[in-house]
Amino acid sequence: MKFFGRKTAGQAVSRQHPPALPPGDGFYSKQDGEPPLDDRPESSAGPVDGRTSRHHSGRQENSNRAGRRAIGFLLLRGALIIILLVGGFILLRQLPDRLAESSEKKQRQREADSVQMNQTIAETPAENGAGAAAVRGSQLGTRLEKWALAERNLRAAEALALKGMNDEAVVRLNQALRAVPDNRAAQQLLMNIYLSEGAYAAAIPLGIRLLDQDSRQREIKIKLLTALRETGQAGPGLKLADQLLEEQPDNITVLETAAAFCMALGDPDRALGLFSRILQNDDHSKAALRGCAEIYRSREKWKTAASYYLKLAGGSAEPAVYYGLALCYAQLQDAENAVVFLGQAATLYGKPVVASWLRDPGFDPVRETVDFRSLAKQVMGIEPRRDETGKTAPAPDLVQKRPEQPDSETLPLDR
Repeated sequence: MKFFGRKTAGQAVSRQHPPALPPGDGFYSKQDGEPPLDDRPESSAGPVDGRTSRHHSGRQENSNRAGRRAIGFLLLRGALIIILLVGGFILLRQLPDRLAESSEKKQRQREADSVQMNQTIAETPAENGAGAAAVRGSQLGTRLEKWALAERNLRAAEALALKGMNDEAVVRLNQALRAVPDNRAAQQLLMNIYLSEGAYAAAIPLGIRLLDQDSRQREIKIKLLTALRETGQAGPGLKLADQLLEEQPDNITVLETAAAFCMALGDPDRALGLFSRILQNDDHSKAALRGCAEIYRSREKWKTAASYYLKLAGGSAEPAVYYGLALCYAQLQDAENAVVFLGQAATLYGKPVVASWLRDPGFDPVRETVDFRSLAKQVMGIEPRRDETGKTAPAPDLVQKRPEQPDSETLPLDR
């Protein structure tokens, strides 16, 4: 046992102090040029700190916090990128739907406008308020058939109108307008026929419909103005004339018509101004001369009125011109000139026409003159009738009719 114990101890001593091996003879020998086992770079070589890892706990904690912040930032950035990608994807998917919805709304609006337009056309009267030509069906084939039908009837109406067969042309034009109510060529031709036939009331709605389609048609406005004048619609006619005069202030036809409307509406002052504008551009305008003469005669400005009548008498005068002249000179107590113009009227228009004038009280200032009595005897064959006072008394019926005589008191239009 003792021997065993010594052996063990010897062995233990040998383990604790192994014999030194000579260089190059151990388990590991460093080769030439081989770096040492310590893999730290030479630059980091320095005094070895004998402190253990527990002395570096604060530095490691700070390093861990910085790492966590970096990781959190990366996660946040990744989340934002994902959210943006998802949002963009959703928007891209919804964009075509929104565009399609907008296009669909516009298409529905166009369809609604088209339906409304068709309804308006369908409710438009075909002729003189005789009914509405309803446009049924919206297919192109149906429309093409109606357009073709309207075109055939229009061509036939034009040929008939050239031959003077206006009644047959009107029938054809009405058929064309029943097929296509807004056919402008058919409406214009029908309006022209109505105006030529004197059917002014029938021409008015056609003119209005044409201006509804295109209010810039000045020729249609002039024709409508004529129809309003001939039907005595002075109120709307004057409004239309004023609009036309804004565009062409010196248009003689419109000025004459506007002045006639003013006379009809009881505004002679404005009418006189319009007549003066006419005479500045055309001093031979019969309508303007006649209008001025009538206005001044109504104001008992006999001499001024006679000057306008004299200008009218230079041409192919009407009976009213000679009547006005004779009356003005009679009021001026110029029996000689009064009798001269009465005699000319009797020669031109016959003694019965002048005989009706002689009983007018307007000739009383010269009735007792020798010239007037001689003319009255020649024209009437008898002496003018006298009343109990010795003065010539006009016939009662003619005295009552004097203010309403169309040749002397009204303002006829130059046609």
